[in-house]
Amino acid sequence: QTALAQQANGAPQSLTREEVQADAILAKRAGLDQFHDPEIQMLMPEAYAAAQAKYQALRTSAAFAQEVSRIKLAAAR
Repeated sequence: QTALAQQANGAPQSLTREEVQADAILAKRAGLDQFHDPEIQMLMPEAYAAAQAKYQALRTSAAFAQEVSRIKLAAAR
């Protein structure tokens, strides 16, 4: 199963279920789950920007592949 995700450059990217799950885990780890309301984003722009930066750093690091592997391993059990 694949899902489409929007890359920073606007081009859609096909992701597996495990990749989507790993992406959500990293977003939560970065604190982006606290900013689901656009009003909160506007009230706390520095904190929101910091959470976005942390998410991007996690997403482009080995943490993403590690999460995908962990999810696949858990599903195989």
